[in-house]
Amino acid sequence: MKCDIVQRRSSRAKCTFWCLTSLLLMAFVIHQPAQGELTLRQGDHISYVGNNLADRMQHDGWLETLIQARFPKHNLQFRNLGFTGDEVNKRPRSANFGSPDQWLSKVKTDVVVAFFGYPESFAGEGGVDAFRRNLASFVDQTRKQNYSGRSNARVVLVSPIAHEDLKNRLLPDGKDNNARLALYAKAMRDAAAKMAMPCRMLGPVASGAITGPSSGPRPD
Repeated sequence: MKCDIVQRRSSRAKCTFWCLTSLLLMAFVIHQPAQGELTLRQGDHISYVGNNLADRMQHDGWLETLIQARFPKHNLQFRNLGFTGDEVNKRPRSANFGSPDQWLSKVKTDVVVAFFGYPESFAGEGGVDAFRRNLASFVDQTRKQNYSGRSNARVVLVSPIAHEDLKNRLLPDGKDNNARLALYAKAMRDAAAKMAMPCRMLGPVASGAITGPSSGPRPD
């Protein structure tokens, strides 16, 4: 019995991993002009910023591997600057750590892949408007920066993932979280559409409420 449970959990984890892998990779290979586009250039430095979703990706380079395989001649470089708990306008650090802009400059960032929305979602429906404003301000300010010395930064937004129901009576089923996440993912998608920029929706959450069009780069 215990072995069967472990096998089922392992299979579910593998399925979740490959679904997430496919969705993120699509953000870098699909071109849909209606939602904006990202062009990866030779020698681009790509930096991840944001919450735990970005932070945990530093332990396994699967996404970087897939993108390098998609653009084998681009000589791309990746840096992970994600920290658990980071919000779009709240990124606490120890004294003299350096600001987000300083770190993006230090690693000569050309493309910022921003993972936000999950910690912010705990503010509920009342926090959606503030999140939308903060996100727009972050994108606007980031796009004005020339971290690499080559050109202004390009930004890709990545929505939070769903809270998976593990069918365990000792754990929450995620319905309340997913209802909140749907609101914030929609706010992100709407903001991206308004700014004509790439946005990858990682869903579905709340019966598909956060799924939507996505865009990705084309080789230059």
